[in-house]
Amino acid sequence: MAQPGTGVGGYRSWRGSEPHSHSDWQDDPGFLAGATGVGLALLAAVCPVEPAWDRLLLASIPAAAAD
Repeated sequence: MAQPGTGVGGYRSWRGSEPHSHSDWQDDPGFLAGATGVGLALLAAVCPVEPAWDRLLLASIPAAAAD
């Protein structure tokens, strides 16, 4: 789905639910829905190192609390 020369790293995000704006593909380097967040999620999926950035989203469960 990459389109070289467009967006961030060749990828764009669909923005269609914002009030008073038109629905369209837009460049989004953001953390939550943009290229940065997608990249971090993919790295977390393939890397054996536990991601520390997920604490920012309050999505991290400490190992001691999981038992």
